[in-house]
Amino acid sequence: MPQKPSVPRVCAVCSKSFLAQPRDAASGRAKFCSRQCCGAAGGKRTNQTHPQAGRGNFNWRHGDHDNAMRYVAKWTAANPEKKEAHRLVSWALRRGNLVKPRACEECGREVRLDAHHEDYAKPWHVRWLCRRCHVRHHKAKKAA
Repeated sequence: MPQKPSVPRVCAVCSKSFLAQPRDAASGRAKFCSRQCCGAAGGKRTNQTHPQAGRGNFNWRHGDHDNAMRYVAKWTAANPEKKEAHRLVSWALRRGNLVKPRACEECGREVRLDAHHEDYAKPWHVRWLCRRCHVRHHKAKKAA
């Protein structure tokens, strides 16, 4: 598919000419030639579709950041073996010592996968499950 040509625009701060993507020009988001000009105009990017703090942020969970950090610190202190296993899996993935498959080991769906530990004493022995199968596995384990 051929790419649409860039659209010439004029910066709202310094009046310098620049080229914008057609979709940004059409929506009115292409107003500034650089981050510096954007910052000088008010400090927020114009292509921002959601606010970064409070109720409008999709990460907001009816609480404040400090409360969430206290929860994480409390969980980490209560579960050092789990935290270490998570850290080691993350490290092994980055180094390439552990390779994440493309599909869930239970249902075969090709979606984002979670590393599931049957035994935290063996941190590199993980099953790769989709979120649905991972939650189902933990609910069945909790019910038993």
